[in-house]
Amino acid sequence: MKKILIVIVLAFFICGIVCFRNHEKNDTLDASRQIESFVQNKHEWSDMYNEYFLTVADINQDGKWELIVDSIQGTGKFANNDYFIIDKPKTVIKLDKDDKFGAYLSSYYESKEGLVSVPVYFDEDKNVYYSIQGTGYRDDPATFVNSIVSIWLENNKVEEETLANKICRESEEGNSVITYKNVQGKKLTKQEFETIAKQRYQGLTKMQMKWKWQKVKAEQIADMSDKQLTDLLIDSCENFKIVSDEEG
Repeated sequence: MKKILIVIVLAFFICGIVCFRNHEKNDTLDASRQIESFVQNKHEWSDMYNEYFLTVADINQDGKWELIVDSIQGTGKFANNDYFIIDKPKTVIKLDKDDKFGAYLSSYYESKEGLVSVPVYFDEDKNVYYSIQGTGYRDDPATFVNSIVSIWLENNKVEEETLANKICRESEEGNSVITYKNVQGKKLTKQEFETIAKQRYQGLTKMQMKWKWQKVKAEQIADMSDKQLTDLLIDSCENFKIVSDEEG
């Protein structure tokens, strides 16, 4: 029993060191306590889904780590995200969010072994990080819409703004017609669509945000020991970082 306790304590200590290195604003002890609270309160975030992706991130770089749970729907590529933080010691709260498309940290971008990297624009004056995500939905049986979405955290709320849409419509003959539009409905070229975030956040510092999804099922979380779940969350913590565009 003593050996198990020592291993868990060491895991929390290592998590603190790693998280501190990846994000200098996080103090070591606090990062460890947050991971511990997520583990001890797993019923608060793991019982509402059957199968999902999860990750640990600090997307607004304030030292409060977010546990992001991504419920798998359909193909799993476009799923709904919920964000949890430790509000007080051992207290998990779910953040409010806009429900336009579910506040995605999406798998829209290609990933390998759950590793994802997306552009992020930093507004130094507002101290806000706008991460550029992708989402999609079926508008009608013949039409699928891919959207470029900006996601950020502000005042304990997940905010999002749709920047542009790629509309793929199949004709009765089976041919696909693709059009690009901004949120006002104005047609865009493919290049304008792909560079919409650069134009929207012109003058801000472009960086790269990297994180790692962990694919799990509810019963797996329920059966995990505290150490196993701690190790899972630490693995995500180790793989989260916001780096300069050159490093990315």
